[in-house]
Amino acid sequence: MKLVVADDFHQGVDDAFAMRDPDLASEGSVGPYDSQRLGGTAIAKNIILDRQAARVRIVVNGALLAAGPDASVSPWAVFLIAHELAHPILERRRRTSGALEREPEYPRTATEAARAFVRSALDELHADLMADIVLGHLWSVEIEGQDARPVRATDLEVVLGQHLQVADVLDSHVHPGWPDLVDAHRNWRLSVNDLYVRLFRETDQMLTLLGHAQAEATWLEQLGPLEAECSDHPGAQLYLADVWRRIMKIRDESEFSTDPDVICEQDLAIVAEGEAAVLQMWQRLGLTFDIYEDRGMYIHVDEPLR
Repeated sequence: MKLVVADDFHQGVDDAFAMRDPDLASEGSVGPYDSQRLGGTAIAKNIILDRQAARVRIVVNGALLAAGPDASVSPWAVFLIAHELAHPILERRRRTSGALEREPEYPRTATEAARAFVRSALDELHADLMADIVLGHLWSVEIEGQDARPVRATDLEVVLGQHLQVADVLDSHVHPGWPDLVDAHRNWRLSVNDLYVRLFRETDQMLTLLGHAQAEATWLEQLGPLEAECSDHPGAQLYLADVWRRIMKIRDESEFSTDPDVICEQDLAIVAEGEAAVLQMWQRLGLTFDIYEDRGMYIHVDEPLR
């Protein structure tokens, strides 16, 4: 594992992708890296260099890191780096358990993509929770008249606000944005490939944002935004709330284990439920899929639920 603070973030990411083992690189092509995400801009990127995730390169955007609340070694910078360092641990744990033995390195079909998106979102949640623990081991807060306590992520205002970003993205992209995308294809204004790429990319990024928001809700001992302030939003009610509820339910029922067999069993159970939920969400948006043995796919597009 190597962490690099890059002055040119995009070039650093491209350089890291070029370091992948040839058999890994051959499975998927990587175009120009885009750091823009629903709800913000990527500050760092983990790039797995071999199939067992034994070699990982972490690229951090040096410009954004320096633009944080304190350019010196601050709790915010430590939170960010601890979050990124958690990802290789989570990925290595999953791979050595055997949970990914039958998974392609790069998703191509709708079912593969749904599973990958669920795993990615949960990793963001867990990496945030792990980074919060690291903060508490390094700093404490002393308030007059009270006992000192460990620093928490809730003490760092720059880490908070994910629930607000969820609300913004529901308005700006999910509803009416997602059904509008489907209707744009149905009315010959958007190719099926562009529909597939945009909807799948935004599903991935929205689930990732929900992972961060769930971590924030955990720290604050509150409900997540899809159960609280955004519960009445059509994008939550029609599409996302059921997906996230089902993923969280089975995740919360799983106890932490170091047994590889248990890790594998739990991962596959959570991902199976998440995959089914995401496919049903896409079906409500009018998309169903025929998937072939060669990993080819035919997309059926019908009227979306509004």
